[in-house]
Amino acid sequence: MTAAGFVVWVVVGVLLLGIVFRFVVLLTRIVAAGNDRSEGRDRLRHGRHADDYEEFLSD
Repeated sequence: MTAAGFVVWVVVGVLLLGIVFRFVVLLTRIVAAGNDRSEGRDRLRHGRHADDYEEFLSD
């Protein structure tokens, strides 16, 4: 393999790693946003005093 061929492989590898990294970051943000939404739904479902009620039960 020539030096130019090696450089091409390195550049392609770095570009692919960058794409994969961005994809993972995007997925992480989507999952985090989904978790925030579901937590908000649980609060709405159980009422706004659900946290106080859970503290009352734990005492």
